[in-house]
Amino acid sequence: MNRKTTIAAVALLAMAGATAKAQTDVVVTKLSGEQQRFELADVGKFYFGDGAMNVVSLPTKAVTAIPLSGLLNIKFLPNPDGIDNIIGNDNQGVKFAYDGNRLSASGINGAASAAIFSTDGRKMMSAKQWDGTPVETSSLPKGVYIFKVNNNTFKFIKK
Repeated sequence: MNRKTTIAAVALLAMAGATAKAQTDVVVTKLSGEQQRFELADVGKFYFGDGAMNVVSLPTKAVTAIPLSGLLNIKFLPNPDGIDNIIGNDNQGVKFAYDGNRLSASGINGAASAAIFSTDGRKMMSAKQWDGTPVETSSLPKGVYIFKVNNNTFKFIKK
């Protein structure tokens, strides 16, 4: 492994260790100023080889190679829509229900942005144009989750 690759690998690991609290995205900035964003939930792995940082996407396993010579920086970013942003909860007339297998919400006007977050901030599911159709939760592991619809939140426990 050449010196540049080793430095990049060590820097990437250091950033990951120093900021290992609920990161959901990696932003790679090139010397040209162009940025590429990768959602960690969609990344199988990162590896360095042939003078490039390689990003393997899931589920296709397609590889995006970013030449190290054109790399300015790599940043791990927290999700701006995550649990840290939940402040108060008047629910504005929205009613939530959970029967152990499905989540639903009533009182939503039009299409809504919906997401389920684990308590450590990972986005488990999201829909930008959710129509209120009940959301199946059987694929979620046991645990405590936050269901966020627009600016309304609901905590539920998957048993």
